[in-house]
Amino acid sequence: MFRQATKTKILIASTIALFAIVACKPYIQVASENIAGSYAEDFTPLLIEPSTVHLNDSESIFTFKLSPEQFLYLREKSGEPFKASVSVRLLIFDSFNTDKWSDSSSFHHSFEKSTINFIKDYSLSFKAYTGNTYAALVSVSDNNKEIKQNYIIGVDKTDRYDANWFVSLNSTSKVGSIRYCQPGDTVLFGYLGNNPEHLKCYFYNDSFDIPSPPFSYENSMNLKLKEDSLLAVSKTTKESEFQFITDKKGVYFVSADENMQSGFTIFAIDGGFPEIATHSDMLGPMRYITSQKEFLRIAQSENIQAAIEEFWLKIGSHEENARNLIKKFYTRVVIANRMFSSYTEGWKTDRGMIYIIFGPPNIVYRGSNQESWIYGEENNFFSITFTFEKLKNKFTNNDYFLQRTPVYKDNWYRAVDIWRQ
Repeated sequence: MFRQATKTKILIASTIALFAIVACKPYIQVASENIAGSYAEDFTPLLIEPSTVHLNDSESIFTFKLSPEQFLYLREKSGEPFKASVSVRLLIFDSFNTDKWSDSSSFHHSFEKSTINFIKDYSLSFKAYTGNTYAALVSVSDNNKEIKQNYIIGVDKTDRYDANWFVSLNSTSKVGSIRYCQPGDTVLFGYLGNNPEHLKCYFYNDSFDIPSPPFSYENSMNLKLKEDSLLAVSKTTKESEFQFITDKKGVYFVSADENMQSGFTIFAIDGGFPEIATHSDMLGPMRYITSQKEFLRIAQSENIQAAIEEFWLKIGSHEENARNLIKKFYTRVVIANRMFSSYTEGWKTDRGMIYIIFGPPNIVYRGSNQESWIYGEENNFFSITFTFEKLKNKFTNNDYFLQRTPVYKDNWYRAVDIWRQ
């Protein structure tokens, strides 16, 4: 039974927890934490695939995996196995702007180097009540390296229909906040929200344009909300378990909400997403550093591969420099896909565009409805600050829209010229 299995996970998580943090008071506000380190090009996360699942009106769980190859393995004595040591601490705040947490959970775990290829699911339970929103601060420590990484995650429990009442039960992949699969896959999921008998799957076959530059209000990525078709959702033989088939590439939105404003989204994406696997994958992001005439000439070329290589060789002047530019540019495209994908690929989002062109910011602050990126020193007149507003989007909780202004025009063209010199 799905419900019983989930409660068993909570019992296991509670059993392995070594202590509850009840005596100390947090000294930070979540919104004042600089999380720019997790945006660095060389950042290697210890924690992967974080997710929140609501079990009922008062209980939720934070689920995640650890990235075993990123930990340092040591042994206490000769002949003993090499082991990694990790501590995970979860603090739940009633808002991004308070320094008082309302619940906490933590555990310490060690694993041998022989299990490095085995990625295990973990979970920590916490109190959260329907109708409220929270901020979660997750600290992951590699005790052998003596390093710690902090992750800030918004927890939305304002209704009984949203994505956090769903659990993916099969091998769909997760990048950032989105889940995806290959077209033709069967998606198996659990649902603990309201009105499961009303579950329907809506298919969207949209292809969104890239965003306009930060100084321009043209092409503001208006989101189409009209579904293209309706698919069947079938119940399995197990309680609270359902499935549907993704028959083609596109966005699949499962909802029991009559207004279709909250639900669970799966992206059917072919190719090597989030990686750049083909020359077709390489072409799209190039629009940020090409003129319209240049881009059309490459896109309409009989040999796109040769046209792309010619472009990079031209702006790189020689092969070695061109290879370095290609590596740097598409590394950022992949990072954008991993971090900023929402209802479309991460490189097509406002944050993805800024990240690709300007690189990782020096300072990042995240609040409940906003993210601020600072290039340079804080409060320095010569620094550049980009502010992204979080939008309400039924497909994702990772949709941010840049506050555009003509002030960015010179900075944008200067950054583009740097790529082309």
